Amino acid sequence: MTSYPKEIKFVSNWRKYQKRMLDHLDDYIANRHLHVIPPPGSGKKVLGLEVAIRLNKPTLIVAPTIAIRNQWIQRFCDLFLQVDTVPEWISKDIRNPKFMTAVTFQGLHAACNNLRIQDEEDKLY
Repeated sequence: MTSYPKEIKFVSNWRKYQKRMLDHLDDYIANRHLHVIPPPGSGKKVLGLEVAIRLNKPTLIVAPTIAIRNQWIQRFCDLFLQVDTVPEWISKDIRNPKFMTAVTFQGLHAACNNLRIQDEEDKLY
């Protein structure tokens, strides 16, 4: 896979701050700076997913916990793909990356240091 499927589209409406940021995304990318610091529950994951789609490059999502990692994937499947099953081009395994890979800080650290860890899904890394 070399790009996100063309039919991906956010199913809802953007919040004002999200729309404003997306309207200027090309400027932020040209400037090589993008910082988003809104409060919890304000739609950062959804915004990040839209940015990934617009950049249309392999995406690595690094989350602090397994629950947050899973939320990234769930939001993507629910709000962009409208599917119940995670596509095969999305991975939770840093040692087996796909076009979109979502991992925890711990999983990334373990892979970089050739350590073995076990996550809640009983999969050894």
